[in-house]
Amino acid sequence: MSKFHQSIFSIILLLISPMIAKAAESPTPTATPPIQVIAPEENCIANVGESLEIMIIAQDGLDIVSVSALCDAKGIGMTQTKPYTIKWDTSNYSPGDYTIRVFAYLKSGEKLSAKPVVVSLVASKGLSAMTTAPLAVVKE
Repeated sequence: MSKFHQSIFSIILLLISPMIAKAAESPTPTATPPIQVIAPEENCIANVGESLEIMIIAQDGLDIVSVSALCDAKGIGMTQTKPYTIKWDTSNYSPGDYTIRVFAYLKSGEKLSAKPVVVSLVASKGLSAMTTAPLAVVKE
């Protein structure tokens, strides 16, 4: 390689080195978590006293024995059958923000956890006892 070509190669290498370093630092795309809470949505607002459904999906092929849900470390419920749905009766809760955590227990003994979901419970105002559909809106 001639001196001219070596100089050009060195200049190109100096120019692209930062780009190569930046590409090496870029995070790899994250895989879909093995279990996910699909309802309620993050930052959902619901009325105290409503019964909310916690809906969980799992990747195919997982040998799930049971799925359980906790609200601020207090047990809400457990299910062993698909679709994984757990009812949360909020009538014994005060208005405030609560963190829902869901765990799947596999036949192998492994415990998987979903990303926690925060739900805000508010005091119901002016709703009659005849209300049948729970209110749930997403905070903006």
